[in-house]
Amino acid sequence: MEAQLYSVSDDWLHAAIAEVQRSIGVIEFQEDELGAFSTARDLISRLPEPHTQVEEQLLRGVLVELSVWWAAKAHRRAHGGDVASCSFRAEAQVHDAWRMRGDMPSPSGQVFTEWADQYFRALRLAHPAPVEEAARWIREHSRGRVTLRLVARAVGVHPVVLQRDFKVCFRLSPHTYLQRARLADTMHLLASGSHDVRSALYTAGWSSPKSLYRAARGSSGTSLHELRALPREALDRALELPTCVHSN
Repeated sequence: MEAQLYSVSDDWLHAAIAEVQRSIGVIEFQEDELGAFSTARDLISRLPEPHTQVEEQLLRGVLVELSVWWAAKAHRRAHGGDVASCSFRAEAQVHDAWRMRGDMPSPSGQVFTEWADQYFRALRLAHPAPVEEAARWIREHSRGRVTLRLVARAVGVHPVVLQRDFKVCFRLSPHTYLQRARLADTMHLLASGSHDVRSALYTAGWSSPKSLYRAARGSSGTSLHELRALPREALDRALELPTCVHSN
């Protein structure tokens, strides 16, 4: 009986590794601050329960490593890759959370879930949604396929968070901001004399002339024809993209 306390079931080990690997895939390609809570809870609910001390110790080791990797990845996303000068230390917060557990009897799964809840709330407070980075990404990619999900993934936040914070910052939705960026691009192409209307609108990323004409009226309150008749300075003012009303 005592020997069983220190044994490891192959079935348990294979199942645990499979669930951790599945979660790593979710974190790698889909994760963000808002989804972190549900990802952690889902992992713990699917992990097989450890029945021996060795299985519990193995689980703790795997979850500590997953916590460190996950925290560092989420933190890099919040910075666009560079975290050298930030005082918010991802790895240190992971180890502090697990160290506080000490030899308490709380299972590793519970500690992991509590860590995820606390860590990602702290990360969200320290690094609000990078809406200005999202606006820059939209401008740079406006000629291609742009969706809310693609923008959110590029800056490392949940689409719901980005939509909400973008509206607060710019007083318009990411979609409307994209339309205005494309409209400005179209008008500059036309002003350069290098494109006619049809080639300019497709180059700028519009799917059809109708979408361009509708956006011109909706964004500027004037028709495309009226915009083209404006002097250059007046046109630039009409097409100027808004700036964020607050900076964090």
